[in-house]
Amino acid sequence: MEAEKLSSWNRLTGILNKDVMIFAIAGICYAFFAIIPMCGWLSSIGLVGLTVGLTAFYLRLGDLAALAEEADAASLKKLALGVLIFIGGIAITSFPLIGGFLSAAASVVAFVFMFMAFGALKTSASFPGAEGAKLLSIACIIGIVAAVLFAIPVVGIVGKLAYVAAFILFIMGWKKIAAPAA
Repeated sequence: MEAEKLSSWNRLTGILNKDVMIFAIAGICYAFFAIIPMCGWLSSIGLVGLTVGLTAFYLRLGDLAALAEEADAASLKKLALGVLIFIGGIAITSFPLIGGFLSAAASVVAFVFMFMAFGALKTSASFPGAEGAKLLSIACIIGIVAAVLFAIPVVGIVGKLAYVAAFILFIMGWKKIAAPAA
């Protein structure tokens, strides 16, 4: 990567890393507070933070795709689509009765798109954060399992805890994507 492009990559991945921190920490708060009875309002605040962080992340992924090589750009666009579907899944949660199930289904689809994107990026010779993409692939697999468990009322708490693990891996993985260019 040429020097000017590398400088832009460093700046942008650093900003994206902050977006990841926002949505991951908010997502962890959402999951924990959703488990605790009488803390639903804190869970709602976490859900808003998750949505804000994901939206900021989504809006910046296009800029990162513009800096990447052509094949990597296609994967980053697939990642952006997965993030957009996940945001839509969050919006669906507000529908009574069926919202949780539809949200879980949207989350599975979103994580599949993200998994495909990170799967391509982890094997790319031109993507600077392949090690981070490996962790993010694992986070997506955990996210798929979490979404399925989340939809099952009796084991939903296990799904929420699995989401916590996925969000922690998102923080660790994206930090590795930003680090090689730092």
